[in-house]
Amino acid sequence: MSEDPIERSGEAGPPGAARPGLRLARRLHKLAVAAGALGLATLVAGSLLVWSAPWFWLGEVAASFAWYLGMAGMAGAVLLLLIRCRWMAIVAAALAGAQLWPELSLWMPDSRSGELDPPREALTVASSNLLWTNDEQVGLTDWMERTSPDVIVFLEVSPSWREILAGKSVEYPHQLYSPPGRWGEATWGTAILSRRDPSSARLIPLPEQAIRPPMEIVIELQGEPLVIRGAHPIRPGKAWRIERRDALLDALAALDWPGNALLLGDLNVTSTSPSFDRLLTRSGLRDSRRGFGRQPTYTTSAPIRGLRIAIDHVLVGDSIHVLERWTAKLPGSDHRTVMARVALRRE
Repeated sequence: MSEDPIERSGEAGPPGAARPGLRLARRLHKLAVAAGALGLATLVAGSLLVWSAPWFWLGEVAASFAWYLGMAGMAGAVLLLLIRCRWMAIVAAALAGAQLWPELSLWMPDSRSGELDPPREALTVASSNLLWTNDEQVGLTDWMERTSPDVIVFLEVSPSWREILAGKSVEYPHQLYSPPGRWGEATWGTAILSRRDPSSARLIPLPEQAIRPPMEIVIELQGEPLVIRGAHPIRPGKAWRIERRDALLDALAALDWPGNALLLGDLNVTSTSPSFDRLLTRSGLRDSRRGFGRQPTYTTSAPIRGLRIAIDHVLVGDSIHVLERWTAKLPGSDHRTVMARVALRRE
């Protein structure tokens, strides 16, 4: 039976008429391309801001969140591919990869750590920001008894926290506090507690940090002296704060750093900040996270909540091998504690 020509012409519709669904699809695609172009422009602007960090204080702040810019950029690159904007997707992926790489590379083994024979002796160190207003005293005591680090650097030590730590003198008989002298009710200090006898202990008189000088003890590990220093620069966020923080970081970098040395503390700087890179370059120290990943220690609360960054650090000299490195939750604190098990490398 032959087809009815009237029915065939009705299916095709009037000549030259576009289907409503096709017109809508084209409009949506144009909107998606425009949104993708806007997103790419935002990624370009954000990347330029991050790369301005050595000269511009807002860029320095933005550099601390480069990981999240990279994650957003990579998601945008996938969406651009889905709408067939291939060249824009390639550009977005390249920019996103550039932002992600500094912290992605932390999962790669540390090429400077070298091979290690079974260590004769290892040391566990910790950097712990207590939070000045924290009242979870039982939580701290339980944590110290459960983990038993050999050396702990404490930050944001209040007078009441100092009394608690002094009560641990049996387990940690060697304690050094900064600032020196008598503390008032508003004192915001730091401390080093050690289970091992130090051959020396002192506050480092750096003029940029006269109120709360960095601390230093020297203990013995595998028959050799090990220098451990602790510091807590001012937090960034404004131009003058970054300037003061960097003054202390530069002063720390200018100290003599032997291969058997560690720097612990809430340094208030992320590894994607040029100030952190300058500290490592000038001091010769290494980031103990190499081979262990990002390990963020602080979660932002304002203006954007939930971004996790690493501002608490354990930096090590060339003669130090990092056997383990992890973070732990301390009750009541807004920071995670950084812990590392280290040994000396044999040449």
